Amino acid sequence: MRISGARIKRSPRKLCAGAGPVFEFKRRPAALPETYEFKGQTKNLQQFLDHTGTTGMVVIKEDTILFEKYYRGNTDKSRTISWSVAKSFISALIGVAVREGYIKDIHQPITDYVPKLKAPGMMASPSRTL
Repeated sequence: MRISGARIKRSPRKLCAGAGPVFEFKRRPAALPETYEFKGQTKNLQQFLDHTGTTGMVVIKEDTILFEKYYRGNTDKSRTISWSVAKSFISALIGVAVREGYIKDIHQPITDYVPKLKAPGMMASPSRTL
């Protein structure tokens, strides 16, 4: 993959088989407001999206997609690095695992639950830091 002439190495990835029926979100398209409030100031949403280099935005409430739009040449088929989105999903999954009893203590090393992660640097990482 090339970005502005630089060669970027892709991270390892693994295709996972599906585990059952796929959940289908309902769709009820709605427009986003043009402005929002932040620290007592009115801000323009489109300017924020441009300034932050946003490549896609999806707004979901319960089981319904209310807004979905892609920017900077991306589509719903584009592959991108998820960065903080992945952290949010992992955090939610850890919470579910705690609630369902799969993780007893978020202060235990994650390798107690996922032995394949045993590597330098991960050994002492508690589940809560994921």
